[in-house]
Amino acid sequence: MIRAAMFHNKFVKIYPFSDGSSCIGHLLSNLILMQVDYLPVIIRAENRLVYYDVLGLSC
Repeated sequence: MIRAAMFHNKFVKIYPFSDGSSCIGHLLSNLILMQVDYLPVIIRAENRLVYYDVLGLSC
């Protein structure tokens, strides 16, 4: 799980397009998780602002 979280955090910081970077990073992180038999992470709408804040993203 740590590997997926670290990947996602680094990905959204280097991805050259601000629109959609967290969505693509989230999908790829879920792929990493599912490859080692973890369930995908789902970010609920009411938690999305906290999620962006933790990643250091602006909305």
